[in-house]
Amino acid sequence: MSGLVDRKDERVSDEDPGSALDELGARLTDAILDAYRDAAVTSYGAWRRAAEKTGGYEDGELVAMEGVLNTARILSAAELCYLEADPEYPMIVKMISVPGKDIGVPNSDCTYQQATLHGDHAYRIFGNRGTARLFDIEVYSGSPADMGNFLLVTSLDAQGHTIAPGAELEIVLSHEPREGMWLPIPKGLTTLFFRQIYYDWEGEEPAMMVIEREGASYPPPLLTRERFEQRVAAMCGYVRDVTDAMYGPVGAETALSADGRSIPNPGAPMGFAGFTPARGYYVCKPGEALILEFAPPETEYWGIHLWNLQGDGLQAHLRQASINGHQAAIDADGQVRIVISREDPGVKNWLDSHDREFGLVFGRFFKVEKAPDMPLKRVALDDLREHLPEDTVFVTPEERRESIRRRLISMHRRLQTDY
Repeated sequence: MSGLVDRKDERVSDEDPGSALDELGARLTDAILDAYRDAAVTSYGAWRRAAEKTGGYEDGELVAMEGVLNTARILSAAELCYLEADPEYPMIVKMISVPGKDIGVPNSDCTYQQATLHGDHAYRIFGNRGTARLFDIEVYSGSPADMGNFLLVTSLDAQGHTIAPGAELEIVLSHEPREGMWLPIPKGLTTLFFRQIYYDWEGEEPAMMVIEREGASYPPPLLTRERFEQRVAAMCGYVRDVTDAMYGPVGAETALSADGRSIPNPGAPMGFAGFTPARGYYVCKPGEALILEFAPPETEYWGIHLWNLQGDGLQAHLRQASINGHQAAIDADGQVRIVISREDPGVKNWLDSHDREFGLVFGRFFKVEKAPDMPLKRVALDDLREHLPEDTVFVTPEERRESIRRRLISMHRRLQTDY
């Protein structure tokens, strides 16, 4: 509870009978505001450095506004995932969603959920697995509110557990081994990450799961001051640590170490166990288009996504800012060619840069030896067709509008929105 215990509002008088209550509320509120200010300063500094490295592209005002949005989104996630979290009465909540918490280099194909547990207890997850292409539950010791002690312990996939699409599930989580489908959890604070990766947005169904603590009685006891202060400390830690983490290994500055002519493969798994990333940036001026070309590997899943400098999504529920192996058209020569541009060129494999000159581009490939080579070719938008094969699939403006409408409907149906 660092930063929460010793602070006192000097305006409060000890002679006032309500001063202790005033001091408690003021101190905890100030702690949250201080964490928010620290995060905003970190965010501001990161995008300013990134903007300087890009040579002052025209997106300055947009980047500044998105920096403000990013910090507010992190605070929103922190409130839900930490201020409301209770390991004795855990809930499965959305840690990332559109549009309100579209943070942390999100995968538009993925539903992200989490729950906070404690190794002193045993838990049961039950319900239906849904039919998403990939499904996993990861167990971490600690919490993202303290990144230095936040470590992956295991997962359903690592334990060799396979749940068939559409099947009913029952999973026990405890420190001591159990019969049946069991996931070990460490002593102390534990975080679960739930990931559902969809390929067919219109055909695959979301999981419907519940988690409960063994032996829980209802209704729960009233919240104590000590526990609430712990939650405030966790919320503040998350706001600060996640902001620091996002502008480190997965932020804009790492992507800017690339050359802007290809999407390099860092060669290390990340996120969902077994994902190999390819991460970089693009520059697309008015009247230009970028062609991202690669041979898709043999894999259960691959996807390409665009983000802003903060690593936030580009309104994937309202724009075609992502594409995966189920959605993309593959040319007769076995290559995938994806066009990134500010204006819709009518190509089926289009990624909408949201009318920005500069952005981040990210590929995810599941359980492959390495990500494919992914060169970026810059061409004039008017000459685009000359650089694409004759069998390139095009769509009409009406077909594009309808496909984006179906994206939004799918986001709602797959429970990826907050409304």
